[in-house]
Amino acid sequence: MEPALRQLRPSSAEPATPGSRLRSRPAGLDRTAWPYALLALAAVAATAMRLRFAGVPLTADEGGYAVIASLWADGAALYDTAWVDRPQGLVVLYRLAAEAGPTGVRVLTLVATVVTTAAVGWAAQTLAGRRAAVLAVALYVLVSPAPRLEGWAANGELLAGSLTTTGIACLLSWWKGGHGSGRLLAAGMLLVSSAPLVKQSAVEGLLVAVVLVAPHAHARWRALGWAVLPWAVALAHAVTVGIDRWWFAVAGYRLYADRPTDGVLGRLGLFWDAVPPLVLDAAPLLAVGVISVGRLSRRHRIYGAWLLGGLVGVVGGGLFHPHYWLQLLPLGAVAAAVVWSRAPRRVLPAVVAGVVVLAAGWVPFLLTRSPDELVVDATGEPRLATAEELGHELASLSGPDDTVLVVWAAASVYVYAERDPATPYIWFRPLRFIDGASGAILDRMGGTDPPAAVAVAQPPALLDPGGRLWQLLRERYQRVSTIDGVPVYALRG
Repeated sequence: MEPALRQLRPSSAEPATPGSRLRSRPAGLDRTAWPYALLALAAVAATAMRLRFAGVPLTADEGGYAVIASLWADGAALYDTAWVDRPQGLVVLYRLAAEAGPTGVRVLTLVATVVTTAAVGWAAQTLAGRRAAVLAVALYVLVSPAPRLEGWAANGELLAGSLTTTGIACLLSWWKGGHGSGRLLAAGMLLVSSAPLVKQSAVEGLLVAVVLVAPHAHARWRALGWAVLPWAVALAHAVTVGIDRWWFAVAGYRLYADRPTDGVLGRLGLFWDAVPPLVLDAAPLLAVGVISVGRLSRRHRIYGAWLLGGLVGVVGGGLFHPHYWLQLLPLGAVAAAVVWSRAPRRVLPAVVAGVVVLAAGWVPFLLTRSPDELVVDATGEPRLATAEELGHELASLSGPDDTVLVVWAAASVYVYAERDPATPYIWFRPLRFIDGASGAILDRMGGTDPPAAVAVAQPPALLDPGGRLWQLLRERYQRVSTIDGVPVYALRG
């Protein structure tokens, strides 16, 4: 028996089989049925805790991804006339969800949450038994909505995390089961390899896979083959749109083009700004989770690899948006549950009290705000409150085949307008950092195919200090309305 595996096998002081600590169970609930009952309960709980977010406007990321997915579905070239700095996997998921509009995006969030919750429970059970599974599910269900971390939104961290956590659970099950199930190995490698194709920073599953699979020579090449498959598909598609365009979008933009001039101090400032949301919504879980990882890493390297990968993802994003922290929540829930599940029964009331405290930071925030206030206060984006109204106004001033423009950016407005944007770049940072992006908008406004309607949501001087945009608005457009301080213009007949 390999030393690393022996360390995790039960000793005489530990339960002989996973879950054997909990001998009593409800009548009629056998060993094969209880995981399904736990999953059903978790799905109901996750749904109930997100009902408050059902009516919130789409965030800038959600709206932008939905727009890009719709453009791609209508024949636009991804990474060209439909530009996004994310791999194809994320756009594929949004392409499925966007068919149902904003509601579909909210459903996508719920599906990803339920999948991650199930995977968290599966991983915890594999490592420490039934009590750990119950605790892990409870922890994740309670903390994952984290409003200030945008836990209710279909962001890349949540979507990629559902693949990563499920893949890790598959690999753990394969590993603890004696390495005999080729299906578990294949599924695990496919999932952890696909996760970075949804969000580039989702690398923790790959590190865990290396730790679990590398010591077993008979599985290495097979695992590598399954890991390469999703990337082969992505690269095949990249060839059809141009490898250079694909590379720039998914890597080069962050490495070269998205180049803020604020240096290390600026990055530290961004990090510091992301700390209060973490403290208010999820710090207790992550603190206990990291401490638990420290204890568990002495038994096996999987915990340290998982944590290291998550930290690389948080730091690698560069901009330190609060939702980056979501990448660490599944590990926090699993590690804390594995440690707490071995606590004596007399301390269980304290454990339960601690679990309840985890939710105390965000429940008041949730219950004292309207849906619009929730999304604005959580994201710090006041434009989101009027995105739907602005979108409808732009739609009323244009035809189905017309384009519209939001200066300089408010990506979610395009979803509600149901009109194509007049630029491939629908977020502010690409317009700022990609050479010629903002200038192309001005050229189009002065050309033969200008946008039919324009909403000025941000000061034009941010990207047009020379005032050309104001000049074009005066010459070719007329102001027809103002919505919450945002002037809206229609092209003159």
